[in-house]
This record gives sequence, C-alpha cells and structure tokens, in this order.
Amino acid sequence: MPQIDDDLQGCRVLVTRPLAQADALCEGITQAGGIALHQPALAIEAVHDAASQHRCQSAAEYDWLIFISRNAVEHARPCLPASLPETVKVAAIGQATASVLTGAGIQVDLISKGSGTSESLLTEPELAKVTGQRVLILRGEGGRECLAETLRGRGAQVDYADLYRRVRPVTSPGELSRLLDTGIDILTITSGETLDNLLALAAEEQRDITSLPLVVMSERLLTLARERGFTDTVIIAKETSDSGVVEAIRQWREMVTTE
Repeated sequence: MPQIDDDLQGCRVLVTRPLAQADALCEGITQAGGIALHQPALAIEAVHDAASQHRCQSAAEYDWLIFISRNAVEHARPCLPASLPETVKVAAIGQATASVLTGAGIQVDLISKGSGTSESLLTEPELAKVTGQRVLILRGEGGRECLAETLRGRGAQVDYADLYRRVRPVTSPGELSRLLDTGIDILTITSGETLDNLLALAAEEQRDITSLPLVVMSERLLTLARERGFTDTVIIAKETSDSGVVEAIRQWREMVTTE
C-alpha cells in the first residue's frame, strides 16, 4: 500500500479481518498515522468437498469462472488447471479479489465496479447475454444466491465450487473488552458474518458497540448494520479494498474534525 499522509494521527481503529488477512489494512492505517487494533471476528476454514474440487479441476470446460472473494482464489488455486484456455473468461468480485488472481498468474477479464458486489457485477454487459453458457461460481460455503439465480434466469448453466467456510474464531475471554477500554474511535467491517460475530462477542462480554462509527463495504452491509442497531455514522468504502477502507476512515475523520 503506498505511503500516505498522517491525517489519521492518533485515530484508534478496530480491524476485524481474519488473522491472515489483516496485515495490509493494519499497515495502511499505521502509515496514515492511525493506531490499528486487531480483533479477528472471522476465521476461514477450507472445505474439502470432492464435487467442488472436481469442478475446479474441470475449470477449462466452463465459459466463465466467477471468483467471489480472495479466499475463493486462494482455496481454488491448488485444484485449478495450470493454465486456462482463452475460451474461459474470469470475473472477480472486487478489486482485492482481482489483485489476488493477477498475482496468481490468472488473467482477469471482468471486475465488478462501484460497490464491488454480485449486484454490481451483474450490471456488466459481458454477463447480460449468457444463454447456453456454463458458469462456475467459486465461493465460500453457504454464500448468497443472487448471482446464480440471476444468471440462471438469463439462460446460463451455473455450478458452484464451495471451497471454504466462514466461522467465528476462538478468542480469549475479555479480549474485546480490553481493546474497548483502551478507546476505539471507529470499527471496520467487511462482511455480514464479521458484523454478527463481533456483536455476539460484545454481547457475551456485556459490551455495547452499536454507538461506535463504522466503515462497511456495501449498501447491503450498511442496511444490515442499521438493522443490528448501529446508531452512529456508517460510512461505505468507495472501493472494496484495504486502501478503500483507509480512505473511508479518512473521510470520517475529516467529517468529525470539521463539525
């Protein structure tokens, strides 16, 4: 992440990404002068499903591969073919997913724009006419159905490769309370599961976090946060990336310092 100004000086940010995926965001916050406090509220486990692994191995038979997240890329890599024919197009939900694909040597043909969601990907013209085409969605277990249902409605044959599951991580008793007691200025949330896990942890420790400002990744998460009782500012990151989250925190900081 490029060096940026220290306009988050002293801002204490709770980062809730999984343990192995928080470094870049924490580094970006630190480079901006902030203080990154990491409390994982999500853990990723591999799913060893024979049918899903076979679909990955047969990826060359599809017209489209759609990677829902960077976790999907990382868990798919061991069973994907060494190379894909030009007839196979690759789509990514969000810039972070696209970056991991590129880093793995996989050419990305389509990236969801705007909010970086399934809904935004579906607005792309390349996926408007998919009648008779075969689509493989590489995702986490129990993901949303919007993408597959819409593509099937457009005449595509859609399969899933469920490659990982999202679970609540094991935490030490009182760990969240200790961080809250040091002072948290703003929370960062990148998925609905993360939000619910953090709220469950807070409830177990008899703490209320719903009055804290919050950065989320989409309108859907904003709506969910409001439904869960968040009453303060909820800001949507304009880009679904670590730098996008940092920029959203900067936007919030500028707003509160000029009030």
